[in-house]
Amino acid sequence: MSHMGNQQPNATVQPARFSTETDCTAVECFKYEDEEDVEMTEATLSEASLPDWLSKTKSRPSTQPSRRVKHGLRIIVAFDLIQKHFGLHELFMANLILPITLAFTYSPVGRTESRSGAVLFVNLDHFGQISLIHDPDTKITYGLLVLGSMHLPSAIAGDFLRSQLKVYSHPLLLLIRVLDQEINLRFSNMALVIIEIDKIQYVTGQYQKNSRSITDVLLLDFTEITRSLNFFAETSASAIFRLKRCSLALSIFETWNASLSRPDSVDQDKDKSSEGQTGILEKLEYVRNTINGGISIGELAEKRIEIYRQLIYQLMAQKDSRANIELAKSSAAIAKAAKDDSAVMRQIALETKRDSSAMKTIAMLTMVFLPATSIAAIFAMPVIEWDSWDSKLTGLSLYWVVTLPLTLVVFMIWGGATVLPWRSWLAKKKGGNKTKQNDEEMDELDGNGRVPVG
Repeated sequence: MSHMGNQQPNATVQPARFSTETDCTAVECFKYEDEEDVEMTEATLSEASLPDWLSKTKSRPSTQPSRRVKHGLRIIVAFDLIQKHFGLHELFMANLILPITLAFTYSPVGRTESRSGAVLFVNLDHFGQISLIHDPDTKITYGLLVLGSMHLPSAIAGDFLRSQLKVYSHPLLLLIRVLDQEINLRFSNMALVIIEIDKIQYVTGQYQKNSRSITDVLLLDFTEITRSLNFFAETSASAIFRLKRCSLALSIFETWNASLSRPDSVDQDKDKSSEGQTGILEKLEYVRNTINGGISIGELAEKRIEIYRQLIYQLMAQKDSRANIELAKSSAAIAKAAKDDSAVMRQIALETKRDSSAMKTIAMLTMVFLPATSIAAIFAMPVIEWDSWDSKLTGLSLYWVVTLPLTLVVFMIWGGATVLPWRSWLAKKKGGNKTKQNDEEMDELDGNGRVPVG
């Protein structure tokens, strides 16, 4: 089919439909060299007219010899006819969506010949499904291959089949080749897993001889390594599962191969059949051993993954322990610093207390001598005329009469200011005033329309 560009056909065509009968829908599109439009036709083909449609040549017949087809498209939309022709199993289409390798034998649908059939589903990158029917009389194998990609697998591409058919022909030849491709794909996946596990072994230093300087493994990114190990575990488990499914499919092939073996009437054909049967048995044995080897490699990979998972968990625990130790050391250093600060503060408190005692002594001495000094200063002023003093008391006696009571009054005032609980009295007084004020505000709010509580 060639690309038709942006040109649209003039004809109005109904969309193609799937036929439930043996009839099918055929659509033809042709672009002629001397014309701009694309000619499109649609027709319903019956079982009788389908062979004629299939036998048409690539160049579309035309009544005008000058009209040459530049490119075109001829398609049919049907399944029942193909299913009847190839004797497909009723679950052939349903099995296309299964993500597992599946194989089973069945009796061909709608065929009276003594033929044996088999179906194989392989979930490759280009997943496909094969239905084969073998005619022991003509020694010809018929089949239908459904692919999920635009390219043929290497099992049927290239010179493989040509080289094999030169030696012998066997119905299992293609099936074994496709199954072998699936196994090789799983081997490739597991080989990559083994390589990545070896890298983890290298970076974690898990080997016998220390041939290089190992960095601190506790500095590794354990989250990334754990994520990689989980991915490798999933890959290995998937490979083992698919290889086991391939092993089951191989058992079906062996059973079918045994049913195909029968003695021939011609000695030459018998020798060729025996040679082909021997080759197939050898291939089946090789594939069986390869599957078992792949499963063993996958199980080894799973065990190594589990070992390194445990190692990573232990290293993470050691890293947490180291962090806790460092935290404990930091806490001890902080506690020691706090203890030193406490000792310093205690010393400061002692010095402050000493200073307070000295200040208290100074204050006491000041209160003792300040009244006397003040009275002496007043008496020394020229305000008082001592020459005209007629009292029996002398100036010194008068001095002590005034000074001693005044000093006593000063000490009483100081004692009342420091000993009596003035602070608690003032707090109670302020609290009472505040409570009284709050009660007045609540009464005012109740008077303005607020509903009293209770």
